[in-house]
Amino acid sequence: MALINANALAVYYVDGGSTSPLDVQVVTGIGAGDTATSDGAIDLFVTSADAFLAAGTSNGSGAVTESTFVLAAAATSSTLDFSNSLEEIVARDGSGASTKNIVSSAQDWSVSADGLLQDTGDTAVALTDLAREGNYVIVKFATGTATGSVQYVGQALLESASLTGGVDEIATYSVSLSGHGKLYKYTA
Repeated sequence: MALINANALAVYYVDGGSTSPLDVQVVTGIGAGDTATSDGAIDLFVTSADAFLAAGTSNGSGAVTESTFVLAAAATSSTLDFSNSLEEIVARDGSGASTKNIVSSAQDWSVSADGLLQDTGDTAVALTDLAREGNYVIVKFATGTATGSVQYVGQALLESASLTGGVDEIATYSVSLSGHGKLYKYTA
């Protein structure tokens, strides 16, 4: 018998919002003496193998102070779409025969999510303001594995947000997010 794990999606934002994407620093680690540079802004810190380490600010000596992200929404259902654009290259060899090669040229990812709006939280306001102001968000898509938890982390823009409610009904939201840059892997 197999156990099917429910995936979890959360949408976060940096307090105060950001209409520009966070800079990405490729580093060896986020402790003192590592290679992070200081620019005073919040950055994403990743390894050369595209593993997510943290988001925060560096003090110039390499140590990173991790930022606290504000939860904008948690989803009851979500989809992560990831695709590679493929390019065909046909090459002729010296004898007149041809060979077709396929290479990956670009990666594209997006997320769609649905969830419930709580009357005790400000999910509706947060999502509406993020979409209206064109702020970048941090998306974390988590999935359980046989050996632990794996999260895919990236920056995105809200492409669309829909809030739905009726009398004596539970209010819901639906969002579509377009990924910006790479999708990074984080193993917890």
